[in-house]
Order: sequence, then structure tokens, then C-alpha cells
Amino acid sequence: MDDAADIGFEESDDETVAAGVRRRQYRGYLIHLPVTVPAIGGLSLLGFVFFQDSEWRAWILASVLGIACVEIASLTHAYFKRSPLTYISPVDIAWVAIRSVLLGLLLLLPVALLFHQQPANTQLVIVAIVAALIGTGGFVLSPVLSAAVGWTLATGALAGIALIRANQPIFDLTLALLACYCVIVVAVSRRASMNYLVGIRAESHNARQREVVDLLLKDFEGSARDWLWDTDQAGHLRHVSVRLVEAFGQERHALEGLSLVNLLRNSFPDPSRDAAEAHDFLQLRLASRRAFRDQVVPVMVGPSVRWWALSAKPLFDADGQHTGWRGVGSDVTDARRREIEMTQLANFDALTGLANRRRFHALLGEMLSALRPTQCIDLYIVDLDNFKGINDRLGHAVGDEVLKAVAEKLLHTIQDDEALFRLGGDEYALISRWDRQAASPLVRGEALLTAIGEPFELRNHVIEIRASIGIARAPENGHTVDSLMKSADAALYAAKDAGRGRVSVYDRILDERASRRAELQAALVCAVNEQSFEVYYQPQIDTRSMDVIGFEALVRWRRNGTTLLSPLEFIPLAEETGLIIPMGRWVLLKACADCAQWPAPLFVAVNFSAVQFASRTLFETVETALTESNLDPTRLELEITESSLVEDSVHARETLAALRAKGLRIALDDFGTGYSSLAYLRNFPIDRLKIDGAFTAGLLDDVQGEASAIVRAIVQLATALKLRTTAEGVETKVQLDALRARGCFESQGFYFAHPMPGPEVPAFLESWEKERTVMRKQLLAVS
Repeated sequence: MDDAADIGFEESDDETVAAGVRRRQYRGYLIHLPVTVPAIGGLSLLGFVFFQDSEWRAWILASVLGIACVEIASLTHAYFKRSPLTYISPVDIAWVAIRSVLLGLLLLLPVALLFHQQPANTQLVIVAIVAALIGTGGFVLSPVLSAAVGWTLATGALAGIALIRANQPIFDLTLALLACYCVIVVAVSRRASMNYLVGIRAESHNARQREVVDLLLKDFEGSARDWLWDTDQAGHLRHVSVRLVEAFGQERHALEGLSLVNLLRNSFPDPSRDAAEAHDFLQLRLASRRAFRDQVVPVMVGPSVRWWALSAKPLFDADGQHTGWRGVGSDVTDARRREIEMTQLANFDALTGLANRRRFHALLGEMLSALRPTQCIDLYIVDLDNFKGINDRLGHAVGDEVLKAVAEKLLHTIQDDEALFRLGGDEYALISRWDRQAASPLVRGEALLTAIGEPFELRNHVIEIRASIGIARAPENGHTVDSLMKSADAALYAAKDAGRGRVSVYDRILDERASRRAELQAALVCAVNEQSFEVYYQPQIDTRSMDVIGFEALVRWRRNGTTLLSPLEFIPLAEETGLIIPMGRWVLLKACADCAQWPAPLFVAVNFSAVQFASRTLFETVETALTESNLDPTRLELEITESSLVEDSVHARETLAALRAKGLRIALDDFGTGYSSLAYLRNFPIDRLKIDGAFTAGLLDDVQGEASAIVRAIVQLATALKLRTTAEGVETKVQLDALRARGCFESQGFYFAHPMPGPEVPAFLESWEKERTVMRKQLLAVS
């Protein structure tokens, strides 16, 4: 038999590997052959001399001659198989086992025949010698388990016969001990054989891995766009590869022996601050002697700037001394530019070119953190009073022009240490940083109103804009972004309440509004305790087949048992107060229970805010909801926002990985409006991108094609990353057709259905079967 099968060689490896195992077994057998042949020959001759006067002399002589023949055959076989490259067949391994059995029988034959005739002291010596032979043979032959077992059984059997022929009571116990001893020798030989074969397998596996790595490296160097790099302990390049030479655009001799970091630095005649910081950070990475991954650094190659992503691990010698670095580099210029474009889209308003709300929050936070005791910050929130009327009367195109004109008016008034933003819609923000001795912000606010209110002509229309402005000053009216915004909003509401077209500075009298907010908060606490919420469901549609694929769960609050409030009216407050945790738990339990009643494979998508996602009880809550509802985890999708991934990326990655491992799907909600970093899509396990409704709405009057370009870019990005895309806010067939034309085939919105209570879902599914037939015909007609 082939002993390699004992540990699964033939089950998992090919004949080439099995032959290599047999070759190693045979080599292990050959190692001991120069010792075992003389030893066995000497023992057989010694036995012949010792027992030559016996009446069994002829039998003993026959055993000696038999041993000689077997050993001559063994030496002959070994001679022809001596080359390390010789093929060792299963027959060769079988011969080793047969040899062992024959030698055991022939060597112990005199003992079996003559042991009973010997005096007691001689029998004692023979027993000791036989025990040693059995144990030593089993160990020496353990590389070939069948040989070790055959030897042990053959010698043990004849030794047992010798004890039985002695016919003495004392040898009854000895016979039992012999049997136990043989079993132990077989067990030890098997363990030694398995360890030997495991070692062979490990070496074989490592050798194959080295071959594969060598082949991959050669293929990598020959065809991949990436390149390998290698430095000594001082960071100087060595073994410069052809691909690295091509990447730098220089000769090999100009790179060999030079510092990698200095080469990157010196490629810029006048490096920017970001480039210098990236190079310095790479230097710190190398000095840390710790492996790193995807460290992006800029490099000037010819006239253009490229971005490289470098990954490497440190090299150490046998004494643990650092000997250098070995790593891989790749050109990520295209991805970097796309990320910059996405960042631009995320930080700046596409219509006016002003920084947007996200950038506003970030910059105001930075300014508040860096505020000195001798400084103050004034926040102006500007809201256009009559824009809606102009937009309705003259159309969206003119409305967009008006928004751009207002932005230009405000930009012309900008002073040093001021920044202007468009927060969205017809709302702008201005941040001013002043010394404490600065005049009242009312003066500056009135100047802004005057600039905005100057009439101007646009498309044969004279436009006169009126605005209201709310002002709050930090740190008196707030020392955080949220608190300062709260104060400025309170002042803005006061300006509007006073008749619009006014400037209002925050005053503590405005805290009455805050008290009303506190009243809403108290009511919300009661609602959470009483679970007086309702879950509505809006269907998500596969726009190729027009099948319903799932529903998004949307929470509603029926306050005082009558008024149904939308999430916009209470979710922000719930998040700020932490009430979103128990509320979200109830919504998840309810949504899972309802989904379990729907036909599979319909899924339910549940929104999770950043506060919920950061909760350490999130996973437990999800498990409870799935267990109580008996819902298949693959039918539950969690929708999170990018802000959920920003706070604690390590916790976010671990949480998402745990949820994905359980079978849940993860959707990134409102993609393109938040941080929109490609790093999130690469580093976090995400299944779906949800295109924000603002981009969908923009498809209706997308004069400059910006919304269309954004949608197309998101879909292409998702396709490349094997993610699904779902468009929100689809209200018209025009939007639906535009999304389909750009490759987005999953949508939701009022065009298909308004959110509905859970009990209405079955009826909707039944009626949808009729509607989808009509819609499919319309789509086929269009296509």
C-alpha cells in the first residue's frame, strides 16, 4: 500500500506529488541500509555460530542463506534506484515492506526453533535482544509504515512462538507483555511515519509555493502595470526593475543606489505643501520599519504629475537586523483624479461654484477649533425671500441663473478672512473672522442685504431679490458648528417672522424657540416609550423586468394620535438626543416581522443613522430582529450614510464585516452628496450604492448635463466595483428613461408608488402585477 494515503496525499495531490512522496520514503529507507545490512548479516552469522551444534543446524543455515539472498536483492534494488531522480513506484515501496517481513521471519527463525532449549540466563539475553530488534526495526523503518508494521508483526509472531514453545508459566506474562509491546511499537511507528509524511508534504507545498511565486513574479514583471521595488536599510534603491525604470522615465544607472524618497522629492522643481507632506509621511513609514499598504505619493514624471500607491514590508536577516524594504508600486493617477473630481463634486456646488454645505461644516469646525481668545467668528445665514415666486413664475432655468447671480453679488462683497457657501436651495452662508474690537455684525449684514437687493436684468426680466439674514457670533452664541448654526437659524427665523427682508442677530430671547423644541423632544420621548410610530414601505423596482425586488422601510410618527409627521420633523432631534437607538430598534423589529410575511425573495431595506451605526448594541439588535421574525438574513438590507463610516473607520469595518458574514446586505445611502471617498468603496464591504434624489431630480432640467454626468459616473464606478445602484426620488417617466439609459436599472420613487403602511403591501403587490405588464410594454415600445 502507499502510506502517503494515510494523510490524504492521494486524495488531494496529483501523481507527481505522490511519486515525490514515495521517493522521499525510499530515500529514508536507503539512509539506514548501510547500517542495517551489516547488522542483520552479523546477527544471522552470530546466531549460526551460537546454534551450530543444534539438531536444527540445517534450518539455521537455511535462514542465514535466506537472509543473504534477501540482502543481496535489497542491495541490487537499491543500486538501480540510487539516483535521487529515479521514479519510485508503489511496487518499490511494496518491496521494502516485503524485505522487512522476510528479514524478520528469517532472523527470528532460530529463536523460534531453539529458544526453549536454552538455559534461563541465555533466554533472558535472547528476550532482551529480540525486544531491542523489534523496537529498533520499527523506528528505523517508520518512513515506510507498511515495512515497519510488517517487521514488527513478523518478529513479534516468531518471538511469541518461541515463548509458547518454552511452555513455562513465567512466559505467559512475558507473552502478554510482548503483545502489548508490539502494539506500542506499531503505534509509535505510525505516529513517526505520519510526522515524516507531514514534513514531506509541508516541504512539497512550500516548494510548489516558491515555484508559483517565482512564476507570478516573472509574469508580474513582464506584463503587469505595477512594478516591484527594493531598497537597502538606508532606503536606497537596488535591483531596479525594468517596470520601475519605465515608471520613473529615467535610465537604470540613474536610479540604482539613490534614495527612493529623495527621488520622489526631487522630481518636483517646486513641490506643493501636499506633495511635501506625502513624501515626509513616506519617510516616516520607512523609518518605522513596519509594513504599510497603499501609501499614495505624488511624483513628477516628465511634464505631468502622477500618483503612485506604494506598499511594502521590511526585510530582516537571520539575526533580526533590518536589511531593507521590498514592495510593489502601482500608478493610481486615474483613480486619484476621479477621486479628486468626486471630492470636488462633494465639496462644491455644481451650479454656483461655491463651497457647499459639507465644506461649510468642515471649515467652520476647523475655524472654531483654531479660534483664539482675541478673535470672534460671525456666521451669516442668508435665505432668499422671494426666490420661490421667481422660480415658479419664470421657470427653473431663470431660477438657476438667479442663484448664480446672487452668488456673484455676494462674492463681490467678500473681504479678508471671509468664506462664502451655498448650503442648498436658496440658502447661503458667510463666515467672517474678526478681532474682538470689530463692529456689530448688523452693519455687515445690512451691507449684504443692500448688495443682494440691487435690481439686475436677466433674460429681458428685471430681477429684484429680497433676502433675510440671521447672524450668530462665536463663541458667545455657540462654540460648535451645530450650536452656532442653531443660533443663526433662530436669528433667521426671527428675521422672517419680523417681516422678511431684515437682518436679525441672535439674542437669548430667541430661546423661546428652543423651549418649543424641548417640548417636541419631550413628546418624542413619550412616543418612543409608547412606540407610537408607524412603518411605511416604498417599493424598489427592477426597471428592466418591472418586478418589485424589495421595500424601503420609512418611519412615521402619528403625534397625538392624529397628525402624521415625516422623519424630517423628528429624526434629526432623535439623533441628537440619542432616542434614535430605541426608535431604530423598534423600526428594525417591525420591518423584519413584516418582511417575513412577504413572498421571498423580497427584501426590506432599513435606514441606520450614524448614531445607530456607532452603537455597540447594533449587532445584537440585528440578531434579535432576525431571530424573532425568523427572517432569512439575505432579505435584510441596512442602509447607512457615509458619515457612519467616518467617525470610527475601524469599528465601522468590523461591524460591516460581521453583518456581511451573517448574510445581510449593505447599501450606501445618498451616495454623491456626502464624503464620497473612493476609499470607502474599496475598504468597506458594500453591496449597493443609492443615488441621491437630488441627482435624480436634476435629470429633469439638466441643461449643462452635470446631473447626468454624475449619475453616469456613479453607475460606471459601481459597475467596475461590482456594486448595484438604486436611484431614489424617481417621480417621472423622463427620469426613469434617463436612468435606464445611463445603466441604472433599480429605482424607487413616487412614479412607482408612495410609501404605504405595512398592511397595504400585499394588495399593492397584487395590483402591481397588472401595472407592471403595462409598464413593460411601454418600455419595450421605447426600446
